[in-house]
Amino acid sequence: MMESFIDTNTITDDEELLKALKHNNKVSSSMKQEIKEMEKLDEANKKMSFKIEKQNFEEDDEYEEEQDEDSDYLYYYEPIKDVSEDISITELEKIIKENLPSKNNPNYFKIISRMMAEILKEIMEYEEIKSDSIGEKEIIEETQKLIDLNKRKINFIRSTKEKETNEEEVKENNLYFLKTTSGNIYCLNDLDKIKNEYYESFEELFKSIKDGTFKRAKRLNSNNLKTSSLSEVRGFKTRVLFDKLDENNYIIIMCVVKKCNYDNGYKKSLETRGLTYRAMKPKILSQKNSEESKTENKDIEKKLFLKLENRRG
Repeated sequence: MMESFIDTNTITDDEELLKALKHNNKVSSSMKQEIKEMEKLDEANKKMSFKIEKQNFEEDDEYEEEQDEDSDYLYYYEPIKDVSEDISITELEKIIKENLPSKNNPNYFKIISRMMAEILKEIMEYEEIKSDSIGEKEIIEETQKLIDLNKRKINFIRSTKEKETNEEEVKENNLYFLKTTSGNIYCLNDLDKIKNEYYESFEELFKSIKDGTFKRAKRLNSNNLKTSSLSEVRGFKTRVLFDKLDENNYIIIMCVVKKCNYDNGYKKSLETRGLTYRAMKPKILSQKNSEESKTENKDIEKKLFLKLENRRG
């Protein structure tokens, strides 16, 4: 335990005062040394905390055990939100039906409730614009169109939800696979270059596309034409890039391990594979309904899951 300073204000004897001053000087030196040691320790702790935080940031890559609710809801809502105001009733109903979450999704009711809340919020905002635009006929008419469109969205979501709730059978999605020009399967080639320790995570991601739960699904940046409209499901570092061909058909474009948040190699791979897919998409769409294509892709799917099971951990 560190010694205390001696109060020199009450000392009158010169010798006692000198002793007290020497003592206080010694205590002061000891305190300075201890402060230096504490500062060094504090700096070391800060560096260690930063190192751990940086490592977690790079390795975890924003990974969270719990679903990111905003990302989850936006994956389903964005295509519905972005429809043009002159869309036909038939087309609007089709888009809503294709983009509502599967009943398998544990957040099914939460996502739909959030979507409806967002649409109602937009309606209220448009109503406010209308009330502030008295006498401005053109603005009022345009705003009313948007209000009517959003009301139709609400009605279609409600009716689709009620219909799906009453259906016992849950549809499983079909997987299609992007092939190289020589006929090899891109995602199988990708997996050959990935460590076995990630296979269990990839298996979960593929199953989530199959059953429609889409684990931590995210739509890629719509401003990047190379990857626009493409989506990914995400695990710990693991990513599966895919696209929706139609209501229950999805194509697997790429499997990849993302090393950190700012992985330029990952971004470049996405763009390159995205361009390859864009070039081949018309042919894929024209062939997907043929029995030959369906059978071939079912066989590839079996190989995929067998590969993940056999080489896991």
